[in-house]
Amino acid sequence: MIPHVAISVGHRRNAQGASYAGMTEWLYNSTIADMLKEELVKKDLVGVIVTRPERASYRGTGGDRTRVSPYMRQIDDVTKTGAMAAIDLHLNAAESKWARGRLILSSGSTRSLLLGRHLRTALNAKVPAQDRGVQTRPVGENGGAFLHVPPMPCVIMEPWFLSNAEDRQDLVWYQSLYVEALADGLRTYFSALGAL
Repeated sequence: MIPHVAISVGHRRNAQGASYAGMTEWLYNSTIADMLKEELVKKDLVGVIVTRPERASYRGTGGDRTRVSPYMRQIDDVTKTGAMAAIDLHLNAAESKWARGRLILSSGSTRSLLLGRHLRTALNAKVPAQDRGVQTRPVGENGGAFLHVPPMPCVIMEPWFLSNAEDRQDLVWYQSLYVEALADGLRTYFSALGAL
């Protein structure tokens, strides 16, 4: 069966992203991915988890040999799932301890924006947070390759700032509601497409 959703876990064991007092993006979102896959089953949806390899690989031989970074390998693996949509799970961070709030990043394609809007609506209905909306990101900016390279609609989730004390509290308190809201948003997205 073709999976409905590729659930991509941002970062990797040897490069875990933003961190604070032992909590990292990678650790948090590894748990979220497992929880979301289980929650999707309750919504009659199929999810597949895609993690980032620890090492680069190489394609070609001799002078045509090119390095493929762990990030691009993960994007290739997302593409290979054949999923109908993909989400990349992250947390945000900033130099200012006051920066906070939820953001969803989109390629700007019609379906990526639709997916982002359904997720935003579901999150706003269930999870208290400052809503920063759905924003488009070009391919050349941070995270842009995930949004633009795979053939399916993709979004990047940035629900909280790990660098903000209130957001750190919320990401623990509202973990289950966050997962439920993601599943709700994905369900309404596929329903809107007539894919269920």
